[in-house]
Order: sequence, then C-alpha cells, then structure tokens
Amino acid sequence: DLRAEFPSEQADDIMYLDMFYEYRDMLAEGRKEAEIRDFLSNKHKLSASTIKRIIKRLNDEYKL
Repeated sequence: DLRAEFPSEQADDIMYLDMFYEYRDMLAEGRKEAEIRDFLSNKHKLSASTIKRIIKRLNDEYKL
C-alpha cells in the first residue's frame, strides 16, 4: 500500500499522475484548459475545480 510508504498527500499525488500526464498531452495537442478539465472531470468523476487544484499542485510541486 502506497499510503504506508508516503505521506498522504504524496500518495494522493501518485494516484493522479496518469491524469496529470493526460492533461499535459491534451494541452500539447492545443486543446483549451477548460475543455480538458471538463473531459477529465467526466472521466474521473471529479469536479472541474478539483481537477484544476490537482493539476496546479502537481505542476507546482513536481515541475513536471
């Protein structure tokens, strides 16, 4: 279990890395951020604001 090895926020970040990479790929394709957030929101059953917060945190923390 990843939660035993990492602090809880880092374990959550690991859970969202695939979504973050998908976001970056779609952004590189020229799609608009709002369109990507809506797509990921529906796909992952999260609110668009949650998606935005996760993407911002991962981008700020890991400089990916």
